[in-house]
Amino acid sequence: MGPNNSMRGKSGMSTVNTEILILSADSEVRSAVESSLSGICQYHFADEVASALDLAARSPVGVLVLDVDSAGN
Repeated sequence: MGPNNSMRGKSGMSTVNTEILILSADSEVRSAVESSLSGICQYHFADEVASALDLAARSPVGVLVLDVDSAGN
């Protein structure tokens, strides 16, 4: 693996070895993320802040994507 910490997936697209945590209760956002990231990296969804913190405590997350509409929940 090179310095960019990526490898090739089944589709030939570059895959990332970092897990991503997405905080969003919006089903359209979740669907778009799944379409974009499927097969490229591991990702987790949380609908509220408490769930996101729990997931982050159990899994080494390299990137957190926050839906600002979910920030107060």
